[in-house]
Amino acid sequence: MNSKRDSKKRKLQALLEDLLDSASESDASQHPESIQNEETPGLDEEDEEMNIPIAHLGTGEKPVNPLIALLEGKGSNLNNGPAVHEDIQQLRTLFIAKGLDNDTRKEAIDSFPLLKGCTALNPPELNAEIKICLNSAVLRQDAFLVKIQNQLAAIISALAVQFNELYKDSKSNPSQPTEEVLKKAGDPLKLVADTFHSISCHRRYLIVPSLDSSIKDILEACPVDSLLFGVEFPEKWKMSKEAKRLGASLKKKPSKILRTGPSFSTQSMAVTGPSSSTPRSRTYQARNKSPFLPSSRPPARS
Repeated sequence: MNSKRDSKKRKLQALLEDLLDSASESDASQHPESIQNEETPGLDEEDEEMNIPIAHLGTGEKPVNPLIALLEGKGSNLNNGPAVHEDIQQLRTLFIAKGLDNDTRKEAIDSFPLLKGCTALNPPELNAEIKICLNSAVLRQDAFLVKIQNQLAAIISALAVQFNELYKDSKSNPSQPTEEVLKKAGDPLKLVADTFHSISCHRRYLIVPSLDSSIKDILEACPVDSLLFGVEFPEKWKMSKEAKRLGASLKKKPSKILRTGPSFSTQSMAVTGPSSSTPRSRTYQARNKSPFLPSSRPPARS
């Protein structure tokens, strides 16, 4: 019986392999219903008694994996924007893939001076009292992020000049740039400005672990301005230290217990007698005598 079952299992395995091979062929993919309608050979009533499941190839489409669809750009809005000239597309792709050399980068940044009176475009500097606490590795990371902020500041300045021209035209001639045009021109400006701010937050995030944890709350309470941790940080730090000192002085002290008289009970002394650790007690105990009772030993004979 076992050999017969093994034979049936081998037959089923061979059948499954044949079905999988046929499914991979092009003619089978074009007519999947032909496989479903064919009567499966080689199966009899004994297979049903053995409760061996029969494999069926699904003819419906498999559900799309959302991760694969995202990576392949299917079912999403990736790369669905307006098309540009092929030359421009190749040029931008080259810059994204290889970046700019130092001279080209510096020349591009210098061609867009920072907006007049907009001091917020200057990357915030490190607070002096914090800078001296950092090692060289953290300082190098911060300096690199400052360079990126300088590039973003140049981009913001360039976009702001173009937006300013559209805004002036809308004031002088209300029928020209509509609100939708101004919004489309202003959205890139907002995105780049938000990226500038995010880098400032990331600079703080990299620096805080190098500082004492007791000032973490103070650092978080100081907003970014011309200094990375705010110009008010030293004052808030001093106020926090003074508040802790005053709080310690105002805290209630634990009361002391004053003892008046001996620490032992005279009543217990009268009942139990002196401690057995005294020399006198040890002497009488050794002689089986009590210091408070007459001797029970008979007198010596004369």
